[in-house]
Amino acid sequence: MDSGFDSLKSQLRDSVEECTGRGLVYAAKWAAEQLCSLSAETSTVPKPMGVPLTKPATPTLKHRLRGASRQLPLGTDTEYRPRDAEQERKDQWSRLDSNERDKVTLAKCLFDMREFDRVRHVLQECQGPRAVFLGLYARYLSRERKISENSSRSNESVEAKQVAGESDSELVAIRDELEARDSESDLDAFGVYLLAMVHKSLGQKQLARTACIRSLNMYEYNWSAWQLLETCVDRRESMDKLSGELPGGWMRHAFLAHMLLEVFLPSSNSNGNSSSSTNGGSGNNNGTSSDEFSVHCQVLEQLFPQSQFVIGL
Repeated sequence: MDSGFDSLKSQLRDSVEECTGRGLVYAAKWAAEQLCSLSAETSTVPKPMGVPLTKPATPTLKHRLRGASRQLPLGTDTEYRPRDAEQERKDQWSRLDSNERDKVTLAKCLFDMREFDRVRHVLQECQGPRAVFLGLYARYLSRERKISENSSRSNESVEAKQVAGESDSELVAIRDELEARDSESDLDAFGVYLLAMVHKSLGQKQLARTACIRSLNMYEYNWSAWQLLETCVDRRESMDKLSGELPGGWMRHAFLAHMLLEVFLPSSNSNGNSSSSTNGGSGNNNGTSSDEFSVHCQVLEQLFPQSQFVIGL
């Protein structure tokens, strides 16, 4: 079986596991649906004619070091390789997650039962990225639930209270803890995604956009992060600029197709007016958006021929 197809299945299975373990059930469901939509007869990942599946890859640190070793002066230990700081950090996170596995398992059971305050109590001494995310996410959802309950007893809408700004001490406390970890390079892709959620709830849309893109460039298989990014994109924003900031894997095609459909293309069809555009109001740009949409759909249709997500585009 083609290694590209195996890699695609592995990416989706990993996404289901990682997202499920953090309570991101919508993202896990989306990944599982794409996994099950792969054609049973397909054994290779087709390369769409004229459409690159991914961006050109840049040389990895390992390859750069390997090339540099050929230029080392005589007498230098050519077997020596400085440790990649990012890999050291990931190894440390892996050890912490392993050591805290039992507590995280209990916390996830409590999370699934929506006992959010107990989740925080169980994980209060844990430092691994999975425990940190689950604990702070439970804290975030506890706040959301209290807002919903309080709103049911008042006339103020839930949406109005969800974006409370700096006056929301609970949100600010969650943000401050996330930012403190981030400043120490101790926040993984899911932690950065949670930071984006908090920024959005605080009304800090641009910071949320930046954090979403950071998270996705660290780990692109979290569909919830793509969905959050979509809510942070300005309709006047250049598609070329946005596309250049995104990770280079196949997930970008799903995001760009969905965003073009939901955010940009409808404006060209309302009341027969095609002058509205994301790039300065030119009617021709709507045709360009339609062409781009078709390109992204072409990629997705070949990868996931049975996907309801793709069929619904």
